[in-house]
Amino acid sequence: MRMARDHVPNGITGSNPVSGVMKYGISVWYGDKPLEKIFEVLSNYGFDYVEIFLCYPFPEKITENLNKLKREYGLDIAFHAPCSGIHLSHPRKEISDAALIIMKKCIKFASKFSPLYFNFHQSVEVETFEFEEVRKDVFAVTLKSTKNISELCRKFNIPVTIENNSSPFFGTPKQLKSIFKNIHDINFCFDVGHVVKTNWKIRNYTGCLVKEKSTINNWFKVFNKKILVVHLHDCLIENNEEPKDHLIFGNGSLDIEKICKMIKKTSCKYVTIETIFREKWKKRALKNDLKNELDFCKTIIED
Repeated sequence: MRMARDHVPNGITGSNPVSGVMKYGISVWYGDKPLEKIFEVLSNYGFDYVEIFLCYPFPEKITENLNKLKREYGLDIAFHAPCSGIHLSHPRKEISDAALIIMKKCIKFASKFSPLYFNFHQSVEVETFEFEEVRKDVFAVTLKSTKNISELCRKFNIPVTIENNSSPFFGTPKQLKSIFKNIHDINFCFDVGHVVKTNWKIRNYTGCLVKEKSTINNWFKVFNKKILVVHLHDCLIENNEEPKDHLIFGNGSLDIEKICKMIKKTSCKYVTIETIFREKWKKRALKNDLKNELDFCKTIIED
């Protein structure tokens, strides 16, 4: 099997803020509480960190002492910013400012725990997005809010990553490159399943303004030196239905082994296993699945 060669076109460069061996983590959310139990399980399985998703009611209702859990179980912590309703790119100042207030609150909370990274998405819902003058306003706000987040993370010495969306809005290479071109101290969190879903939506959404489709392999080539984190999960492509993502390895259509070999060729330092379901978003993944996936990743990436 041929692996992607190091390739950094179009000025997408950057140094990684960390060094050392690859670390492996799991995405954890409110539904996984109590957090102490999941810390214990993941520590026993040999994971290196947890990526805590700060969707409501987190972080306000995290009651455990996270620094204590870090010490007891030898796990680092990373954070994923909330997504739903957080419209950082909205051209109405009142909306984007409100989203930024929540983001700042989450970053300040994260700063108490010396996190490995802070990851976020750009998002917007604007009914008039089809008009060019509106899109220009949206992209201007996108750059402004991204810069604000980047500067605050730098203030707290937290590596920050922006993740590709599972939709045409900031789900294509061209749009992400515009971020990295203008803001240099931000890293990339590459979600492989989101590529599949974005491509499907570009093909199937009537009136979709974005036409740029790109393979997983091409994403790895273009953003090789900007990737700090990879969100890894399988994705089922079946007939012309919308792909089902966040499946355990082997229950979808992706070549996870090939993807792991691609990861080896990048600047990635953190692989977050984001497997939530066993099949078609119906049956939850089991804890043993996580252990098997960790062993699989280590076998391929550290070979």
